[in-house]
Amino acid sequence: MQTALQAVGLDASGISATDRAQFRALLEGVNVSTQEGRTQLATLLNMRESFAGITDYLVDVGGTLGTVSAQAPDMVSLGPLFACGTTKQVDAVNGVPDAVDRVNDTLSQMCASGGSGLVVDWGPASRGFSEVVNLA
Repeated sequence: MQTALQAVGLDASGISATDRAQFRALLEGVNVSTQEGRTQLATLLNMRESFAGITDYLVDVGGTLGTVSAQAPDMVSLGPLFACGTTKQVDAVNGVPDAVDRVNDTLSQMCASGGSGLVVDWGPASRGFSEVVNLA
């Protein structure tokens, strides 16, 4: 958000991501009598829903923009995925249920071969199939 605001000449460094009043004050402080001001206003109006969503999320989790962004994967990690074509991305997403099924099959085989005391929670990840197996 900071980058988008800076691109149209707005300094939002003093705006807290959890304070809607500060965002509103920035919005109301734009001089719309100039082309630059109208561009700034359009940018802010386009961002208001995103800002509201981020604000609500940060209030719910009790975090800051810094702590939440630190948890997100960096572009170095995601770069190879984005660099490959969309077909590979779709294939990766579509492969998740099969991978879960393979893990579940392996765990089932371990249980069947005497995994005494092993608890397996299939959970909702396996296409809605949920069961707890306790061999103890």
